[in-house]
Amino acid sequence: MATSTHSHLRTRRRENPISRLIAANNAFMVLGWRQAISYPLGFVMTQLSNFVPIFVFYFVATQVNNPSQGFGSDYFTSVVIGLLGIKILDTGLRGFGLQMDMAINRGWLEMFLVEPVRWRYLPIAMSQWPIAQGLFAVLTTIGITIWLGADFQTSGIPLALLIGALGLVSGLAIGTLSAAVKVLAKSGDPILHLYTLAAQIFSGVYFPISDLPEPLRLLSYALPQTYVIQGLRRVLAPGDFATGLSTPTLIWTLVIFSALAYPLAIWVWGRSLNYGRQLGVLSGY
Repeated sequence: MATSTHSHLRTRRRENPISRLIAANNAFMVLGWRQAISYPLGFVMTQLSNFVPIFVFYFVATQVNNPSQGFGSDYFTSVVIGLLGIKILDTGLRGFGLQMDMAINRGWLEMFLVEPVRWRYLPIAMSQWPIAQGLFAVLTTIGITIWLGADFQTSGIPLALLIGALGLVSGLAIGTLSAAVKVLAKSGDPILHLYTLAAQIFSGVYFPISDLPEPLRLLSYALPQTYVIQGLRRVLAPGDFATGLSTPTLIWTLVIFSALAYPLAIWVWGRSLNYGRQLGVLSGY
């Protein structure tokens, strides 16, 4: 019996870390889906709320006859792409934080930490369902806006996928930093809400950042949302975007930000967990 147990433990130690991550991702996807269908009306209303801004800016676009040079030739398409960029980053930005809030409120956090899932996997694994929901909303939004007359350049889809993936990682990095605060503060992080509001205003979703005063324009380039939105517009929207940064510059900026911010976020997340264990607050929700 002892030999069998030791053999099992050795097998688990030799288990591929990628396999563990995939298994954790699948488990949290199933958990997220079951929670969603447990409240079907809330799930449906959440999905419908994603599409309200589309129709608002569709009618706004009918009143815009002279779009700014920094917005290309089609205001509606440009705003839609801005909304898609914000949605992609918000999926990573809020996904882990929302799942952490649920785990804290329901007393699941300590249970997750004693399961055979490495703590480093939790930010990715717990974000799987929010990411799936966000991507579904993005694809549905694209379909509805094409029906309403948005004009996307299909030749730019491969680069758009790369930019979207980098935006997702950037959002997840910021969201993980916010979740590290939640572990110790035991509540939502108001800084994240302020950051999200600032990103919607200063990243060029509704108007080109070239129209901002110089100090605010500098602030906009400190936000990864700005690079995602500009990059998506460059590869997907018709019109002249020569006033912005080049596509390679936008992509490399996102690569550097993701390569620096995500490892830092994971390190802070780990330190937060260790400090929480020392204080004995992880089970005190």
